[in-house]
Amino acid sequence: MHKQRYIQFIKLPEIPQTIVDSIPRDVNAYTRKLSYGGTYNWSDEFNTEIDRWGKENICQDMYFALQIMTGDVSKHKDTGTKTKFIYLLQSGGEKVYTRFWSDDCRTLLGEYLIPCNQWHIFKADSVHSVEGVEPGSIRWSIAGKIF
Repeated sequence: MHKQRYIQFIKLPEIPQTIVDSIPRDVNAYTRKLSYGGTYNWSDEFNTEIDRWGKENICQDMYFALQIMTGDVSKHKDTGTKTKFIYLLQSGGEKVYTRFWSDDCRTLLGEYLIPCNQWHIFKADSVHSVEGVEPGSIRWSIAGKIF
């Protein structure tokens, strides 16, 4: 029997280090961001190079922007997104788990320690949380909505 997966690691090109290095890592530099729940932020500020590269190397119809987590993110389902490509730049700590839950938010269905600098497909329309972000750390990623 095949176990349900909520994250699938995929082999896509690694983002060039010059682009990664051009992304500001000071959350205060971002004046244009959408915040959800206080610890999750999405921004398309400073994304020109990554969006151009993503369109050329991954999918021309996707829009690539930044996810910035300044702490744990509580159980939720993304709205307006079923699936994402995500490339984790900085984990936010050594033991940061992305966890997936049953629709009633009680049963843990799966958990993942996601390595940096590797693409994965993320099932965003399932209940999920991010837990273990170390105080003072930030979890940075590049995300593109698939559906």
